[in-house]
Order: sequence, then structure tokens, then C-alpha cells
Amino acid sequence: MDTLQLIASATGIGFLAGIRLYLTVLTLGLAVRFEWLRLSDHFSELSILGNWWVIGFAAVATLVEFFSDKIPWLDSAWDSIHTFIRPIGAAALSVAAFDSVDPALRFLLVLVTGGAALTSHSAKAATRLAVNQSPEPFSNVALSLVGDAAVPVGIWLALEHPLLIGGIAAVFILVALILAPRIFRVVRIHWLALSALLTTWLNPGDDVKDPLPGDPAVLAADPKRLATAFSGMASSLPEACVAHLRSKHGVDSAFALHGVMRRGGKRARNRDGYLCLLEDRFVFIAKKLGGWRSEELPHANLKRIDFEKGLLFDSLRLRGENTEVLVDLFKDHRRGAQRLAEVWNVAR
Repeated sequence: MDTLQLIASATGIGFLAGIRLYLTVLTLGLAVRFEWLRLSDHFSELSILGNWWVIGFAAVATLVEFFSDKIPWLDSAWDSIHTFIRPIGAAALSVAAFDSVDPALRFLLVLVTGGAALTSHSAKAATRLAVNQSPEPFSNVALSLVGDAAVPVGIWLALEHPLLIGGIAAVFILVALILAPRIFRVVRIHWLALSALLTTWLNPGDDVKDPLPGDPAVLAADPKRLATAFSGMASSLPEACVAHLRSKHGVDSAFALHGVMRRGGKRARNRDGYLCLLEDRFVFIAKKLGGWRSEELPHANLKRIDFEKGLLFDSLRLRGENTEVLVDLFKDHRRGAQRLAEVWNVAR
């Protein structure tokens, strides 16, 4: 193989290992053991994967991964654990596969393999996190089966047609890099959600108290009084967010729910931020392009607010005659959100 083909093979192997590390090792091990694939001189060191101990360990790990990857949220937990394991495992594969090449070139190939694995792993993890929001499990299982099927085919291409698998992997990685900000945002939001969920599990009594003083019917009839009453539960906001709230809306604090705007907004859609209750409107404030942006919804436009419980997020639906805003909320503010919806709907 020439240098370009070696780089293409390294990219392909890293790409596959970032999706299914154990299945990649198992497929290579079985192919070597039973001579399904003929290894060239450059890949001769991969013969170590044909050891029965290696095959046995990879088979057990592949079986565990096969089932865990089919169960929503368990697959994301599995991906989280393997954030460093897959790239390091891919780099180790590269060290073994290219042991006979020039040291400088081998170092480059190890970097390429590990980088490709990290990129494909990150894209896979973000995709599965997004798919897990769907209540049906079929899309999750379908994506997992596609990943399972891709590895044997990809291994054959990496050894027999390296330029083809290298090209496929390169296109995928390029697209992933272009979408990297969105991928990072999805991963970050779900980590925040998991952290909030863990907080509610560890502190189950925090949401037991009724956080709202006064008669709900009286408060609901006057949005200004409602905002004043809830302001006693003003959330801790980032300093830059407080500055935006002060300069844009003329207030220094507000009752705020940390969450993600899913529907109804334009400038803040699918971004995490704070749904703030003001005297005459709701404001969703989110960070975007180095600053903070607001989405406003006047109280006069709202008829009711529905609180909906979910697995990872709770949700508030702010409904009007011609509008509907959906905000997914992190679990650590669920009681305040539920009371807000209850009180708002008393007089409406």
C-alpha cells in the first residue's frame, strides 16, 4: 500500500471503531483467525487479534454492547462511558496494524485513527441522544442495527478497498466537523439534563414544599401580582444573563426556569436558556453568537399553560389562540414549573 491508502485505511478503521470498537476488534479477529481476509504486509501485526483470548473478550463485550445499544438512554450512558475508550482503543488498533511502517508515518496514522474514532463517536452519541427524545423505540433500534451492519462491511473495505472506505469516512467526518457546534450543543444540553435529574434523585425532598404564597385564584387574576409572588423564588442566573435582563427588560431578577426552547421561538430554538416570568410577558433568554437573545410572549396572548412530565425533561406548553411555545425544562425546577401552570390556569 502507498501512503494515501494507509491513511485511508487508518481513517476507515478509526471511523468504525468510534461507532463499534468491540465489534471492530471481533470482526478483525475472526477474519484473521479463519483467514477470511488476506492481510497484507502492512497489516501483518493484526494477527494478534486472532488469539482466542482476544476474540473471547471482544465477543463478550460485543454482546453487551449489542443489547445496551438498543435500549433508549442506556445507549447514551454506554456512549458516555466510552467517550475515551473508543478513541484510545482505535489508536491501539492503529499501533498494532501499522507496526511495520516508518515511525513518523505510524505516528500520523495513530493520530488519524484516534481522531476519526473521536469524531464518529461524538456524532453517534449526539445522534442517539436526539433520537432518544422520541417516545417510540424503533428509530433507536434501526440506527443501532445500521451501526452493527456497517462494521463487517467497513472492515472488508478498509483492507481490500481502502480508498473507498477512506473517502466515505472522510465525507462523514467533514460533515460532522461542519455540524460540530450543533453536536456539542446537543451533548451539552443532555449532560445538563442528566445532571439535573441526578440532583432530583439525590435530593428528593427539595420539590415537596409549595413554593407559592397567597391565594392562587387572586394571583392568577392579576399577572403582575403573579410575577411578584413568584419573584420570591427568583432563580440564580448567570451574570451576563442578568445584565441582558436589566438592559433589555428593565428588571434585575425574575422567576426563571432553566430549559430548552423546542417550539415557537426563532432565535433561541433548540438552545438552553431561561424562561423568565415578568409582569406583562414571558421572556426566554438564551446565549447565541457570543451574546444573549430574547424571545418574548405577552401574557395577553396566552390562554393556558400545560405542564407535562417526561423521562429526562419536563415540559411547559404555553398556549394561545394563534401560538404555542414548548419549553423542555430540566428536572431540578419541576415543582416551580408545575405550580406556575396550575396557578395560571385557575383564572383562565
